[in-house]
Amino acid sequence: MHPESLAKKEAPIYRELADEVQNLIDRRSLRVGQRLPSVRVTARQRQISIGTVMQAYIVLENRGYIEARPKSGYYVRRRPQDASKASPGSVLGPAVRIEEKDLTEHMMDLSLDPTYFPLGNALPSPGILPLEKVARVAAAVARSDSGILGRYALGRPYHPFVQELSRRYLQSGTALGHEDFIVTSCCSEALHLALGSVARAGDVVVVESPSYFNFLRIISSLGLKAIEVPVDQKRGLSLEALKVALDGNDVKAVIVTPSFHNPTGACMPNSRKEELYSILCDYDIPAIEDDIYADLHYGPVRPKPLKAWDRDGRVLLCSSLSKTIGPGLSLGWISAGRYRDQIDDAKWSNTPLYPQKVALHILQEGYDRNLRRLRSEYKRQVAAVSTAVRTYFPKGTRVTEPAGGFVLWVEFPPAVDAVRLRHGAMEEKIVIAPGPIFSVRDQFRNCIRISCGVPWSSAFERAIQTLGRLAYKQVDEGAVAPEPVYGGLALDRAP
Repeated sequence: MHPESLAKKEAPIYRELADEVQNLIDRRSLRVGQRLPSVRVTARQRQISIGTVMQAYIVLENRGYIEARPKSGYYVRRRPQDASKASPGSVLGPAVRIEEKDLTEHMMDLSLDPTYFPLGNALPSPGILPLEKVARVAAAVARSDSGILGRYALGRPYHPFVQELSRRYLQSGTALGHEDFIVTSCCSEALHLALGSVARAGDVVVVESPSYFNFLRIISSLGLKAIEVPVDQKRGLSLEALKVALDGNDVKAVIVTPSFHNPTGACMPNSRKEELYSILCDYDIPAIEDDIYADLHYGPVRPKPLKAWDRDGRVLLCSSLSKTIGPGLSLGWISAGRYRDQIDDAKWSNTPLYPQKVALHILQEGYDRNLRRLRSEYKRQVAAVSTAVRTYFPKGTRVTEPAGGFVLWVEFPPAVDAVRLRHGAMEEKIVIAPGPIFSVRDQFRNCIRISCGVPWSSAFERAIQTLGRLAYKQVDEGAVAPEPVYGGLALDRAP
């Protein structure tokens, strides 16, 4: 048999279906605005699985041929002018290098200016963190062992500290040996080291979409290419779309935040985490897991990390204490699995013993009580901000309903441009995080992330009210912006 015929015969079923529908759209047998047969009907008629049909529709959606409409189905969309330029090898859009984003750096700079109201960076307010206790413990540790401030750790962790990490993860249902932990200066350093251990310049990695902008900065600094895979508010990373990306590209790693994804707050169910791990094994690739928000769950049980299903060391779990104790301790870690020695060799910076010893005392004395207080306060703050968004933002706005963490992902009606909104907000001394900084390809232009790390107050309410007024102004002017790209909770309140 001719090689081309063999390749065609062995093409995945979902890709054959996608190509078939695309051909009908190209020939205008299916017109713009027409509804495609439902996923269930197509699966039943063709005697294939619902997941296979979903994969085909995801392919078409990311090629720009169709769009999903909430509670309605899939429709043929008007194709963008550059749709034909998409790489045939990457149905989710070509793997691209990430350029540094001026918007991100400017937002971070303004977030440090006390004259601006900080809705941009996901930073806990100093007033909500246990900083007085940290100061007392730090002083006590220094008094009891003043020489510790003059000693290098020489790359070695403080064993009682990593043993405490091991104990705490076991308490949450995940058995991690203390000897596998590598202590870093923060979670970002952990992520940088983890990514550098599994990929080299020019390699392709998968990121969630929308994706935490610091992931994109790290990827850029390492010279990597990225493919975006969509995140569902309820189920986290789309595993159907992930398999499409892995089938068409030589992917070296998947970067994922299964528990309270930043910026959507999505928490992947355990069954999906187990399925994700199975996919990683099938394609023999590692995952870099950001677990930094998992302790900030609103429910009674801390979500298990993806690492809980790891049986061969392919999941590199990264986290820190910056969101729960304070960024000033400068402590993060990696449970590195099979990559431990490689990362240990790459980590040349020294992580002092002093903050590890301070953190150990805090973890052992009152940390859980502090966590309960933090969770309660963050839950109240997120609820208050969400209510204000429903009250002051234009009709048709959508907002996520996170079950942990302290960020909200807001999708405005199509007429609102988040970058333009950012400029108006700056004039009102408000910092926001516009949607395009969470994307490789400048998607989410009508979305913003709102940080609820600052306690709710009249000033906070005025800031939300001001953003609503600016958004209404764009709607009234009929500003041109892309169609919504993220489905959250629809707001029914009339303006």
